[in-house]
Amino acid sequence: MKQQRAPIWFRHFPPVRWLADYRFEWLPSDVIAGATLAAYAIPVSLAYAALAGLPPQAGIYGYLLGGLGYAFLGSSRQLAIGPTSAISLMIAGTVAAMADGDPLRYGQIASLAAGMVALLCLIAWLLRLSMLTAHQRQHPRGIQSRCRIDDRNDPGAELARCSRRRA
Repeated sequence: MKQQRAPIWFRHFPPVRWLADYRFEWLPSDVIAGATLAAYAIPVSLAYAALAGLPPQAGIYGYLLGGLGYAFLGSSRQLAIGPTSAISLMIAGTVAAMADGDPLRYGQIASLAAGMVALLCLIAWLLRLSMLTAHQRQHPRGIQSRCRIDDRNDPGAELARCSRRRA
């Protein structure tokens, strides 16, 4: 009997994969984790918006939309994303010079910058550019990290054993 293949969009929509394995017992813990994250994220997002020179609601939307975007397109169930102080300072420093003191223009430029970053992330996701970081799973010199030092008296012997497993 032939196994039925899932539609191709399942591969591009990670929640379909991990929701199939979700257990109802996890729900109370997940609700507590979500409430804890919200208790942290709301004041932080307000502060980062102020740091960037934007109205508070911009911080809330930034955190919310970033998190929802990653929830639908990201591959990890245990990752929380959102604005950082470094990003807020870079936006404030860059946008302030371009806005010439106009608050409306300031908000528009900051929104455009956020939209462009989101577009670049979407393009990188569609092109599967995460493969560019696949080399990080190995030792910097190409030796797999499973090599361990067993023989402390003869480190050259261990290097010879590891070098046979080069990627």
